[in-house]
Amino acid sequence: MTVNPAPALALLCAACIATAPPGLPPRCFDPAPAFAPVAGGSRSQPLPPPRVSAAPYLGQAFVLRIGPRELQFDDRYRWSARPEELVSRSLDRALFGNGAFTAGSGDGAHVYVERFELDLQGEPRAVVVLQLTASGRSRECAASAPAAARSPEALAEAMATALQDAVQQLAAALRP
Repeated sequence: MTVNPAPALALLCAACIATAPPGLPPRCFDPAPAFAPVAGGSRSQPLPPPRVSAAPYLGQAFVLRIGPRELQFDDRYRWSARPEELVSRSLDRALFGNGAFTAGSGDGAHVYVERFELDLQGEPRAVVVLQLTASGRSRECAASAPAAARSPEALAEAMATALQDAVQQLAAALRP
């Protein structure tokens, strides 16, 4: 008589899976920059808020560039919001935070988040590349910032600096 081990193996595997400890929840980081709003406007100058969108692969997970043509997504570490939301909020603070401009109506510029990543190929650095399209013309606003270490905290601090620099470029380009 031959005994079929399949049912016992299935039961054993199910028991192992059911008793596995739960994974740690992802850690979230807020790369919102702390910078002074752009000067140079006046309350009499309405400015339509720009629309912001992002490359479809950009989400809350850290995007790590590990090779010239290779990206890795790390779900253990996430941004506090999607990159387009972070850019949009930062740009709103830069343009409208001190009352230099009022939010006008109409079609504003379009900002496309092309890159929002952490480059780990050499010395770690944060990279932000934004494509601004306004009045039928395009302009790239790119910034990068070195990270003091490869820790998620240091990478988030570098991203805040890169985001600040890219948003300042955008805000200066959008001033009427």
